[in-house]
Amino acid sequence: MRHRLGVPSRGTIRDPLQNEEKSSSARDASSARDASSARDASSARDASSARDASSISSLGCIPLLAPRPPRCDSWRSRPALSTGDAVRTARDRAVSHDATMRDLRSDLLAAGGATTRVALRALGHAGRSIRAAVERGDLQSVGRRWVVLPEADQAIITALEAGGVLGGATALASYGVWVTHVPRLQIATRPSTGAGAMTTADRIWAPFEVDAKQWRVGVLDALLQHAKRVPHDDAIASIDSAWHQGLIAEEQIDELFRRLPQRCRPWRRLLEAKAQSGLETLVRVPCLERGWRVESQVAAPGGGFSDLLIDGWLYVEADGSEWHDEPKQAAKDRKRNRAITDRGDRWLRFGYADVVHDRPRTIATIAAVMAQGRPGGSAAGRACSAA
Repeated sequence: MRHRLGVPSRGTIRDPLQNEEKSSSARDASSARDASSARDASSARDASSARDASSISSLGCIPLLAPRPPRCDSWRSRPALSTGDAVRTARDRAVSHDATMRDLRSDLLAAGGATTRVALRALGHAGRSIRAAVERGDLQSVGRRWVVLPEADQAIITALEAGGVLGGATALASYGVWVTHVPRLQIATRPSTGAGAMTTADRIWAPFEVDAKQWRVGVLDALLQHAKRVPHDDAIASIDSAWHQGLIAEEQIDELFRRLPQRCRPWRRLLEAKAQSGLETLVRVPCLERGWRVESQVAAPGGGFSDLLIDGWLYVEADGSEWHDEPKQAAKDRKRNRAITDRGDRWLRFGYADVVHDRPRTIATIAAVMAQGRPGGSAAGRACSAA
């Protein structure tokens, strides 16, 4: 069959409406099949979920993916602080800061003005509180380990900066122990420290134990360091002072002499716990070494106590002028002197400068009186005293 160019034959021509109806029917059928398949798949999933849930329940477990709780947005609805509340909050924070600073300061004061960061943390202070106090200038940092109060003793700060602690005579002075001649700053330094020599202080290279106030050596180590560096009567005066104040016990004195060089062992018999001042010791020791019998803190005629009684008849006072220059005390001293004289005994009184700066002359004066013998005594007695 021939066709015209571009025109199909009659048998191939289709009605457009008929084609549209057929297409619509095909689409409807396809949609129906898809919907049915979706329903079947959904039913299968539901059935599978039910089986899984049943299995989990039978095993006594919980689902691995628990539903996420709803997000808490309560902070969005939190009301803004009123002006009064803001002021109270700021005031509370300021009070809290002041209380923290008072606690830090009181603990630093209890430690003598300086302590370690570790010690403060052990007392409950947070590291950030300590750092904040340093940044504000309430405390000062010395190296990475120490913190001090701004008004702390400069000797302590110098020793800590030098990698040591107060030692020897400097440490004893900080305890209130008698030191006859206070030298320049002495810094105890452990040999393992590796610190260098100093021009403004003397280093004492030795092992030691620190005091509860960690910026100084313990009393025993301080006495040990001091006794090796001073004349024996000055060393004995310091040991007497520490003993009298209760800073060391008698068994610690025994330990001290075990650690001292052997040449110091004879000093042990010259100690006196009743000595109330270093001046007494500085007079008593030379008198003992001359062979005189010396008693400390003896009840004196006319009331009170005399510092020393030599051979039972010469009363000796060694006083600092700041106390005995007071009018009431001076009157008591005159009354006692008169009572001693009325009894037929003798007395001598020496001041600080006499004992510390002119000790040979002081001892010479005592020797001259002892040579005269007890007033009213026999010539034999005077000769024994002179010997």
